[in-house]
Amino acid sequence: MSIGKTAPQPGAVRAPDRANGERGQILILMVLAMTVILVIGVIAVDFGLWFSGRASVLNATDQATMAGSLALPTDGAAAEATARQYVQENDSEIADGDVVVSFRCIVGDRNHDGEPDSSDIPAACPQVSAAAFTCINDRCYASCTFSSPSAMCNTIVTQASKDVPFGFGPIFNVDEGEATGYISAACRGACGAVTSEPLDLVMIIDRSRSMCPEDEEDDCPDLDNAKAAARSVLTIFDKNLQHVALGVLGPSKTTTDPEVCKDENAGGLGAAASGGGTWLPVGLSDDYQNDDGSLNTGSLIVKTINCLNAHPGTNLGDPVKAAKDYLLANGRPNVKWGIILLTDGAADQPQDFGPVSGNTGLLDCAANAPVTSNSGDNNGYETTPGNACANGGGNAVDANSGTGNNTNCADPGKDRHIFYNYGISLPGGATFTGIQVRLDASINSASGTRNMCVQLSWDGGATWSSAQSTGNLSTNEQTYTLGGSSNNWGHAWTTSELSNFRLRVTNVANSTSRTFSLDRAAVRVYYTTPNSGARGPCDYANQQAAAAKNLDPPIEIFTIGFGVAGATCDSDYEMSSSPYYNVRVTQLLADMATQVSLDDGGGAPGKGPGCYNTPEIDGENADGDHFLCEARSGDLEPLFRAVAESFAGGSHLISIPF
Repeated sequence: MSIGKTAPQPGAVRAPDRANGERGQILILMVLAMTVILVIGVIAVDFGLWFSGRASVLNATDQATMAGSLALPTDGAAAEATARQYVQENDSEIADGDVVVSFRCIVGDRNHDGEPDSSDIPAACPQVSAAAFTCINDRCYASCTFSSPSAMCNTIVTQASKDVPFGFGPIFNVDEGEATGYISAACRGACGAVTSEPLDLVMIIDRSRSMCPEDEEDDCPDLDNAKAAARSVLTIFDKNLQHVALGVLGPSKTTTDPEVCKDENAGGLGAAASGGGTWLPVGLSDDYQNDDGSLNTGSLIVKTINCLNAHPGTNLGDPVKAAKDYLLANGRPNVKWGIILLTDGAADQPQDFGPVSGNTGLLDCAANAPVTSNSGDNNGYETTPGNACANGGGNAVDANSGTGNNTNCADPGKDRHIFYNYGISLPGGATFTGIQVRLDASINSASGTRNMCVQLSWDGGATWSSAQSTGNLSTNEQTYTLGGSSNNWGHAWTTSELSNFRLRVTNVANSTSRTFSLDRAAVRVYYTTPNSGARGPCDYANQQAAAAKNLDPPIEIFTIGFGVAGATCDSDYEMSSSPYYNVRVTQLLADMATQVSLDDGGGAPGKGPGCYNTPEIDGENADGDHFLCEARSGDLEPLFRAVAESFAGGSHLISIPF
């Protein structure tokens, strides 16, 4: 019997070849893999394109709203035009028809009662009714339109979208995706919240006879209007951050007057002084609010505002000078300083111009040298000592300072360094009054005693003043100010001695492992000149404002003219050399303000801004400078609040619920 292959039986099906079957499975897997890869490509590329387009739209709307908000709260047309321009400049693929610009009003609910604070609305959007607001988390929101020339809106909203073309999407009949629905909002001013920027502000209130005629002292609506406006500023600030002082036109008594300040205002100052007195009855106050944000009626500044009564004469220069001198002596360092001046007429005092104070501004040294004997390591600031002769750019460093642990400034084991060649120059006829020293410094450890002692020399270093100390330094760079406008450091200086001026810094610590860093060792010399050379009361007022604005850093000045249309500097008439001879008060106030618009608001050329009628007033108050005006019949509160919010901060992005 032979053995061989078995013949296939009739009707039998032959099994498929295993290799062929495996090849078919691999083909299917490859198709699936390619599909997955394609999907991943769609996700990676097309979603990437979409997210990139989305980010571009978001950036364009944010830039647009911030730029547009600079025209708020008064110029809606300019705000919208600017926003649309910035959208195009930041993303040219966004069609103008895909940009929607609208406006909102945001005010506060600081008493947490679910209703908008009534004092906020007139300054932010007077045309919007209180019932239109929705309050959420102590802020209230309403739609806002520029329905009239006097309308205001403090928030701009920009919404934009665009089509983003896909790369892989067309394979699936999806050519593009829409990046849409992105909204950005920016608000101008406080916007219902207290500002977070520390500020020192002096409000100067006119209470001349024209604000309160002698025969109407029991019914004085103009002065009451100004008082309400001043109080309104205190309601939008944070007492812990913004400190406010009060100045007046016409000096006040330095003690209370029970005939004027009585009942709930007993103890307040502000009563007019017939002779002498003070131009600034209340210094910087930080107690004008209760913890819930309401006015503290027991605060001296609140009681004094309520106590103000009429005083003859309009002296604009001396209260501005008093505010400047007070801020120089008492203002917080590294905090923005400001003045709000309200007046209803031209300066007519003083006629006898006294000495005017000035200062050199902060001056930096041009030379330095270590003290090399009986001075610790005898190398002073051994690393880059010249860095202390400029603001920023690095530090002068004294590492491992000194050779002993004694904490006496006079101890010979302490490192010392001298700075000089400050280039001090005073005007002719000036009289020295004081020297201020500014040190920007830090140390490497917050442990133990760690201060800098400062001495001055008037004879090139042969003789030194007694030391004044910074107190313990911080590990973060801080500014330390010693001396001041009336501090002569124990020596009767002559102006000729300033050419031999020297400043010596001694580093004092109870450990020799301390490293002192000094970023700046600057000085400011204060002086008075025999008189201002003013050619009239208005000229004198402008000179005093200029002195405040020329400080380093400058004091920011806002001026408000109340019913001043047509008023001129009459008391300068007899002094034809005065720059304010036959010039409107509005020109004087615009000149005194920090920022002056080139647009005269409708006034006659060279004569000052026009504040004769509502269009001129609205135009002047919308031009973005620091001079504003109001008709005698108008409400001063919105202007004061607008100025305070402008001083407190500019524009910022904000979330809105609708």
